[in-house]
Amino acid sequence: GKKYILLLVLLLFGGYAYCVVVKPTQANKVGLLAAMYSQVDIDISLDKFKQAFDYNTYGNYDIARALGDMAKLKMPSEEISIEDKEKIVLELEREITIIISKDPANVRMRMILADIYLDFSNFDKSYADKAISITEPGFEYSPERLELHAIMARAYMLKKDFNKALNYLEESLAIYDDREQDYMNVFYMLYQQRDKEKFHEYVVKYLARFEDISVESYNVISRYYVNFGEGQKLLDTGIVQVLIDTEPDILGHRIMLL
Repeated sequence: GKKYILLLVLLLFGGYAYCVVVKPTQANKVGLLAAMYSQVDIDISLDKFKQAFDYNTYGNYDIARALGDMAKLKMPSEEISIEDKEKIVLELEREITIIISKDPANVRMRMILADIYLDFSNFDKSYADKAISITEPGFEYSPERLELHAIMARAYMLKKDFNKALNYLEESLAIYDDREQDYMNVFYMLYQQRDKEKFHEYVVKYLARFEDISVESYNVISRYYVNFGEGQKLLDTGIVQVLIDTEPDILGHRIMLL
């Protein structure tokens, strides 16, 4: 009886050790190979990523993140063909879809995939819709996550639906208004919509909210005003005078004031 009990314990321990130690170790080794091959052969690299992921260990999240990091580097590269870029996207899609099917509340995985979808949409516009589809359910689990709003705004900007993009940006600002880039994105959306009044309202809020505003941001805002034909409102903001005080040698600022 003791021998049977000992045998059972050994079998259970062996199974536990294989699942918790051996499989993850093997998956990590294959994952490292995948990362190495990404520099020389995309097909071998993706095959290794697939092998590592299909070990189905608790490290699957890390493997998918590593593939996402690789995808982020490869999307803008001119050395990689569009076909190979799509192969990367589709393998990442496969892995993250599996993860989300088991863990729908994993918003981080949704954002990783959506971000790569949007990068690849430069080559295939339909991927902007994929980004929207994978991101929208994330609001159920994390309704105030700013990154979700930013992804949705970027996706609708790519689709030229500036009204929806603006809605997500304004929702984001209502949650947290301490990121200058969010304001700059709103300015761009309002300029595209030719909404002069709301544009001016947001500029006033922006100027009151931030103290250390860059010259580049002031210049962008001033160009929007000039293109709107709203010279007086631009003068009312004091931006032109700030530019003159900050860069007194730049003749363009004084010409703008004149």
